[in-house]
Amino acid sequence: WRFYCLFLWTIHFCGRDNNNKEEIGCEHLGCKLSSAIIVPLKEGDKVIGTLKLYKDKENSMTPVELKLALGLGLIFSTQIELGKVDHQAKLLAKAELKALQAQINPHFLFNALNTIISLIRTQPEDARKLLLHLGKYFRTNLQQSDTEVDFYKEIDNIKSYLEIEKARFKDKLNIIYDIPDNIDCKLPPLILQPLVENAVKHGILEKVEGGTVIIKAREKRKEIEIIIEDDGVGMEQAEIEYLLSTDNIETNKIGIRNVNDRLKTKYGKEYGLKIKSKPNIGTIIRIVIPKDLKRVSQQADSYST
Repeated sequence: WRFYCLFLWTIHFCGRDNNNKEEIGCEHLGCKLSSAIIVPLKEGDKVIGTLKLYKDKENSMTPVELKLALGLGLIFSTQIELGKVDHQAKLLAKAELKALQAQINPHFLFNALNTIISLIRTQPEDARKLLLHLGKYFRTNLQQSDTEVDFYKEIDNIKSYLEIEKARFKDKLNIIYDIPDNIDCKLPPLILQPLVENAVKHGILEKVEGGTVIIKAREKRKEIEIIIEDDGVGMEQAEIEYLLSTDNIETNKIGIRNVNDRLKTKYGKEYGLKIKSKPNIGTIIRIVIPKDLKRVSQQADSYST
């Protein structure tokens, strides 16, 4: 006997067993299809296609072949659902990136321009450098796509932001970079900048005497570790949990939650932000970027389902 399989992406009737040519309705001259099993393919409760299994003898479909057809239909329907979940996750990641780009505060632009204007007459070279930093910062942020960026490009963007803030706040803001020059890493865009900005605005600048932000990076055997540390006002554990939760809808505080969600969507739930903080001591935020992206992609797919 012969066994034929046809996979159709059309809305069709629900699963049935056709045992002769008349029931199949094949209109081709010399058609050899004599019996069939037709299984619906579903996306949720909606039938979006059919899987058809044919044989060239009438009344020849066996219970084993019926179970095979039903099993294949279930597998294909599951794959359709998984594909939809993966597509939705990608759309969400793009939307979250757009949300971060839209969150660039216009007050930062106005304050930066005021700082530059105040330096033009007395320190024109410093004003020129800050203007270059400002243009680079906005150009990089507004042109970011959803593709990965080089680690050092992300660091350069952070440096542009911090140079402008240092010009505004003088000795109240200190920055330390502890970054080797051999880090081989690509990461999602706008992952580090919101964390650094949070350390400055909500950590250091809320202290009268100011403080220090430290940006570290280490390359390990299976991962890249990036740490944003500050000795600012710190926070309680309850506030950390709120910042990372879906209850956090405050427009000036969604940056951390956004970064956390994007990391977990891309790499898996175990790669979310690790935050430690104590009031009046400071905050440490740890990011881990895995090197084995193929293995992690499989774990992330499992997480997203």
